Amino acid sequence: RGPGGPGGPARPEATAAGELAAKRYDQRFDDPAIKCNPANILFGWTHDQHVNEIVQGDKDIVLKYGYMDFVRTIHMNAPHPKVIPPTTGGHSTGTWDGDVLVVDTVGFAPSVLIPIAGVMHSDQLHVVERFAVDPVAKRLTRDYRAEDPLYSKTPYVGSDVMLLSTEPAVPYNCVGLSGKNNLRP
Repeated sequence: RGPGGPGGPARPEATAAGELAAKRYDQRFDDPAIKCNPANILFGWTHDQHVNEIVQGDKDIVLKYGYMDFVRTIHMNAPHPKVIPPTTGGHSTGTWDGDVLVVDTVGFAPSVLIPIAGVMHSDQLHVVERFAVDPVAKRLTRDYRAEDPLYSKTPYVGSDVMLLSTEPAVPYNCVGLSGKNNLRP
């Protein structure tokens, strides 16, 4: 168990703005899962160990998260556009460093970085992920570094491992729980 939660990486040290944003967050009402949102690209990838799917095309790689049916496109060997509409997944570009896929993502809508702990991120979040496949062990390791100069004094750094699954990817089919039963008092 790490200070970030059971088995998770250490929480980033919050700035004053990050502390203020965290005070406004109440998981009972603000957890993105209530509205069928995976929270962010880091959390959704391994959440509940759902089967993810990776599809490699000529100009992009598509990551289909098993959690919340979230889909991300990694635009290979392309720059980020000058104007990026902020979204949960941001805008991802990728390059190969040997056999390692390096993914750079910016353009996030402000949200929560660690839902259970209430650690928030701003629209200045910048995430770099490194995906490496071990063909013998049939596993995919992802190392990540998330930096947010507005909300965090320190980066959020970690890694996770996915094993090749014989189970098919199946739709999550989330049922939203927001509505009259989920209003702040």
